[in-house]
Amino acid sequence: MKTELITVNSYLRELDVRVEWEEMKDEFEALVEKYHSTYQRKGFRKGKFPKALFKKEMVPSIEIEYSDKAVNDYFTKALNECQLNPVNQAKIDHFHFHENSELHFKAIFEVIPEFKLPDYKNELKVTVNKLQKTEKDTAKTLESIRKQYAETNTVDRAATESDLILADIEEVDENGTPIVGKKHENQLISIDRGIFSEDDHKLFIGKSAGDTINLSNDGAENPVRFNIAIKEVKEQVLPELNDEFAAKVRPNVKTFEELEQSIELELQQELDRRFEHECRDRIADYFVKNTKVDIPSSMKEKYLDNIVEDVKKKNPPTEQIDETKVRESYAELAENVIRWQLVMDMLIDEEGLKVEREDLSKKFEALALQFNMSAEKVKAMYSKSDKFSNLTEDIINDKLFGILKSFAKIKEVVISTDDANNANKKKK
Repeated sequence: MKTELITVNSYLRELDVRVEWEEMKDEFEALVEKYHSTYQRKGFRKGKFPKALFKKEMVPSIEIEYSDKAVNDYFTKALNECQLNPVNQAKIDHFHFHENSELHFKAIFEVIPEFKLPDYKNELKVTVNKLQKTEKDTAKTLESIRKQYAETNTVDRAATESDLILADIEEVDENGTPIVGKKHENQLISIDRGIFSEDDHKLFIGKSAGDTINLSNDGAENPVRFNIAIKEVKEQVLPELNDEFAAKVRPNVKTFEELEQSIELELQQELDRRFEHECRDRIADYFVKNTKVDIPSSMKEKYLDNIVEDVKKKNPPTEQIDETKVRESYAELAENVIRWQLVMDMLIDEEGLKVEREDLSKKFEALALQFNMSAEKVKAMYSKSDKFSNLTEDIINDKLFGILKSFAKIKEVVISTDDANNANKKKK
């Protein structure tokens, strides 16, 4: 077998493969003999039909069968010799094969592109926002918990912002005609949350049982319209903030002060998690922006295919999806996601990262503490499911970002949660 490897670009390869007849002759003749031995024609016993006549009739079909297998076998052999691993199915071109002649074909395929990592050990600099909690966060969380434990009473008056309403919600078309099968009865709505936006709640304030509200999001790409028929107005009776309430909410605390401390700790832990995620996102952004990688078209198309299927699943079957528009919308995201995945793989290889037994043991112990079960039970649960690959991936990612953070110069910008919430409101 003779092979010639042509590098078309950083990820596209072309393999020109030629195999002399002598190298294939025995295997081809064995296939001919196999079919001849079972071939039967009228007037001849099985396998006794003249071989020359048999070959004249059947060799073209045998050539097709043999060449399919031969192309696959010799292509695989050529890939191994050249140490190549395609990321897509090869396109076979310039194919030629007949008995007593060479096998010749060209295989065109894509591989992981060649690229260089930036000098991340010396030049990795990122700016990360670090949220700082305020007293309002604790108060807001306590208020949310109070509402979870609130009792409700039906009242004969107009609704206020702190009330709930019991209503039948019916979806209607643009003409206000009810859509069959789109009515949801006895839905409990919290007025202060809104449905489409924070301003929605204003429509309910001052309304009473028997009133109907028309609500829509006409500015959206896929507008939805509802008629909301109010059946009851319910006031919330919130529990007092005392030691009894604290023990009811958290059985492991005895006083309201301990409850506040517990909530503050949980809020801080959540902010710490968000900061860690933000660090990882900014580090990933650094590599995406500073690594020049040509994205294989097959990888990009596969990613966009998955996006299109996901969009279809999230929309009603009767709704037509503009696939071209979806692909255009997600094209840049697809390239960035794939670029980062390729960079991650190279970084993992560059740093020689792998999952050790000790890593798994520590992970199982951490999960056991989180789920309040034995480490052995956690291990059994993960070992017998698809979650194990996700678990090992998490371990590798933790190791990788731990190393990258040790190299990174991280500039922290402290922002209060109040300022962050105000900024988000302005964006909306």
